[in-house]
Amino acid sequence: WIARDEEGNLTQEFNLSAGEFTDTSTVYCSNTEGEQKPSLTIEVSSDVQTDTTFDCASGHSVRQVVKVHAPGTPTHHRTTGEQKAWRILDGKQVLLGIDRYASDGSGKLDGVSELYFPSGAISTRTEYQAGEKHGRSEEYALLEDGTSRLTTVNTYAKGKFDGEQIRYFGMPWPVNTVSERI
Repeated sequence: WIARDEEGNLTQEFNLSAGEFTDTSTVYCSNTEGEQKPSLTIEVSSDVQTDTTFDCASGHSVRQVVKVHAPGTPTHHRTTGEQKAWRILDGKQVLLGIDRYASDGSGKLDGVSELYFPSGAISTRTEYQAGEKHGRSEEYALLEDGTSRLTTVNTYAKGKFDGEQIRYFGMPWPVNTVSERI
């Protein structure tokens, strides 16, 4: 299935079978001065669909979502595997965050999830198991030079605080100087 705008420029190119996406489908950016840059690609392989969204100005990807076919669910898909999001800063692709979902198609977070400051420095890192915080969770503060520094460590088991909780002093204290231990 192909769609064009009033000027004849290609705007969409879909591969469909019985109303479902197959192979690779693309939605193109408008107003890209003759270039055909993708705004969105949808890639289907077996029961896995990968949706990638792009920034039309730079051409960099800003989000990638992987879903597994799940009949009977409201959207007929569940998130699986590694999901990434980026921001475009001064024309450069900067990682915003990574979430990892269970490979069983449950749609639950499973593994390490991370968020980043605009500088690219780590902001939070949290471990998940079966959709619940489980393991170490870390929070960081952004420093003036664009790096980050660990400020808080919490430990979880099945979504509840479990074990030691640590808070660290910020600047000008030396790194890892404990301000509170619970």
